[in-house]
Amino acid sequence: MGDSLPRERYGQMSGKNLVNELFPKDGAPSVLDVGCGHAKSKPMFLDRNAGTDWNGIEIAESYNVADLNNLPEGVKIYDGVNIPFPDKHFDFVFSNQVFEHVRHPEDLLKEIRRVLKDDGIFFGSLSGGEPYHWHSLFHFSALGWKTVLQDNGFRLDALYAGTDALSLLLHHWSANRKQLGPYFRLSILNELLSREKKQSEKAVLYENAIKLAFAGHLVFRATKS
Repeated sequence: MGDSLPRERYGQMSGKNLVNELFPKDGAPSVLDVGCGHAKSKPMFLDRNAGTDWNGIEIAESYNVADLNNLPEGVKIYDGVNIPFPDKHFDFVFSNQVFEHVRHPEDLLKEIRRVLKDDGIFFGSLSGGEPYHWHSLFHFSALGWKTVLQDNGFRLDALYAGTDALSLLLHHWSANRKQLGPYFRLSILNELLSREKKQSEKAVLYENAIKLAFAGHLVFRATKS
């Protein structure tokens, strides 16, 4: 993964972590949440910046859409590919655990690039080694996600491991079988790897690469190229 590997040691990551890292606290930035469900990310962005122009899109078939006639403010229904906004409209596009469910991911990436401003940022998370769940279709390797981003007009600036695949397997087993007690949200493999105290850049890069190899969730930041 080379230039996409973080050079610093990091803890448990999620797409939400990047909101605090990337999203400005002032001005009136515009953001589109792709696969927004019932607008659950809206308070997160508005808490960060009350001037945010938040918009969300979701497919009509989503289990998160309870009533098509009473959508949350700012949410639009779309067909899963064609984004109902003009070219170069948004400063940011956010997507949290959605792309594993997208039927035509490369077509949607082209649309995301179209609606982003020239200096716009696309960020969020998606499934890597996480088991099948809720009609998921495509689970990406780190290289796979970098490849489809590059092929569709993005530069992958950073890729982090979220919860590891083993922990997510246990989480889904527990949720479905009710035999293991509480859900496994802590990242067991990541915690073990993070116990390594070597501080050299080479050691940290190796640790981050191993985390990605066994990542259940991939957390990313990309720019329009």
